[in-house]
Amino acid sequence: MNMKVNIYAHKSCNFNVKMYDPETDGKGKYGSDFIVDLLKSLGIAYVSLNPGSTFRELHDSIVNYGGNREPEIILCCHEEIAVSIAHGYNKAVLATLETPEDIHSQKYMAVLLHDTVGLLHASMAIFNAWIDRAPLFILGGTGPLAVGERRPWIDWIHTAVVDGDIIRNFVKWDNLVVDLQGAIDSIIRSHLLSLSEPMGPVFISIDVSLQKKELPEKEYRIPDVKRYAFPALRGGDSEALMKIAKLLVEAQNPVLIAENLAWKPGSFQALVELAELVSSPVIDVGSTLSFPNIHPLNLTGAEKEILQHADFILLINVFDPFRVLTATDRDLRKSDYIIPDDAKIADISLRYHITRGWIQEYGRLQPADISLIGDVSIALRSLLKSCENYLGNHPEQKEVFENRFNELKSKHESMREEWRIEAQRKRNEKPISTAWLALVLQEVVENEDYVLTNSDLNGWVHRILKLERPFRYLGSRLGAGLGYGMGYSLGIALAYRGTNRLCINIQPDGDLLYTPSGLWTASHHRIPLLTVMFNNQSYYNSVEHQKSVARVRNRPLNNMFIGTKIDDPSVDFAELARSFGVYGFGPVEDPEDLKEVILSGVNTVKNGKPALVDVITQPR
Repeated sequence: MNMKVNIYAHKSCNFNVKMYDPETDGKGKYGSDFIVDLLKSLGIAYVSLNPGSTFRELHDSIVNYGGNREPEIILCCHEEIAVSIAHGYNKAVLATLETPEDIHSQKYMAVLLHDTVGLLHASMAIFNAWIDRAPLFILGGTGPLAVGERRPWIDWIHTAVVDGDIIRNFVKWDNLVVDLQGAIDSIIRSHLLSLSEPMGPVFISIDVSLQKKELPEKEYRIPDVKRYAFPALRGGDSEALMKIAKLLVEAQNPVLIAENLAWKPGSFQALVELAELVSSPVIDVGSTLSFPNIHPLNLTGAEKEILQHADFILLINVFDPFRVLTATDRDLRKSDYIIPDDAKIADISLRYHITRGWIQEYGRLQPADISLIGDVSIALRSLLKSCENYLGNHPEQKEVFENRFNELKSKHESMREEWRIEAQRKRNEKPISTAWLALVLQEVVENEDYVLTNSDLNGWVHRILKLERPFRYLGSRLGAGLGYGMGYSLGIALAYRGTNRLCINIQPDGDLLYTPSGLWTASHHRIPLLTVMFNNQSYYNSVEHQKSVARVRNRPLNNMFIGTKIDDPSVDFAELARSFGVYGFGPVEDPEDLKEVILSGVNTVKNGKPALVDVITQPR
């Protein structure tokens, strides 16, 4: 086996940081001290940042007044990483909760951004969080807004009126804060808004002048944040739920399609109970885990076969209904329905409450016979109860459901066995097959409490690994922007740091090259994350696009790698990791070496250190 391993050992940080004492502190002298007390009152555990002058006072207050504890600074080398870390952290917190009520008693992560330039750098990551409907609390520094207080040049080119204009089309709310009362209102309002369904990012820009201002003699008290109640969740109209229940119970070929339930507390288990009650197949759209992939009723992977016979389809928190009900010809860019024309459709989501005009992420308008606006965490439980009540008067359905369950179970088991056999068949292929990589990962994590934080190896993660709990798989870049994976995965690993949960980032090569300095943050803050490179040495999605265009135009296919391959030179990601202080293994090219090397990475992470295993893979 030919590979290089580093023996890098990070020296301990030795910062002289005083601990925050709520009895003696909480009596700040400056506006920035007061803001830190507000953040503490809301239970903000961490704040990620790349340092900047427009929040230097707030930076000072976090460290020297607040003791760098709740919030604690997580230093990043790029704002896109800072936002992605908070995105991943907050989703990881939500994925472990059992009830919607638990959302409001957790500790979350916020972001600090330096005026216009920091916000511009961060905008892609904020867009990712927006598309993902992820709670994200972003603070920015700006100004001075008072012209007489501005330094020549730098304060003028970095002061926008107002900063929020840059991202207003993809945040739930933004505001400019210039006084203490505005800080109280805006910070608490932002916390409430970001965590209220439908969730999303919020942004507050804080004037430099307020941060450095001495507090007035009039005592400003931190309000009792518990008195600011979160809006009660709505489960939807009861009459509509009864109609859905009737259609679901009476359907000959019902199908449940769910998306992004992993961090909707209680929804994951509720969907399992609903599917089992009516023996309905479930298709998991896959942006996060919505249903156990090893459950006999999970027919993800057989969408076309299942949907073409459906007579009733229930869409549950589906982001783009048209996409999941159609198949697309990649060459012609044409989509056609795969469902019968007479299939009944019901739709449960809060999608209509967060529709904007700037980016049309909602997709093509999809007809639905019943459209219910409600939070799925509540609606699924109510629907389950409605179905139980309806079935009480129709006991004859029991035999129908049993027969259907057995047929679906057989199909499910056959699919998974075929996938396992195919992965085994690819064990000796070079470059390493993504199917074989998934199979090796399953063998390695079989007895671990693990989380897959990013990427699914072109579907092989779902086909091979056993994903039975909502937090097992939290990875997908709904915003489809590169640079997402490393920061997002670090946030998840930070949230689970100190537990026995093993966090694994399956990291595409092109994506990491956007934000490689995330490796430095992993090393500096001792974030135990195992990164396994999905290193196909190309932007292969673009390779496929070039192939499609050439094929349609009857042009040579052998030129599709020009402008898409990441080689000459190839990137040595293990060496890159070592340069940032992360343990680097590989590159691994022989499939026989794969398990041993990944186990080395796992053992490193279990000892509290970040590690990266570079695996040279096939494109898909």
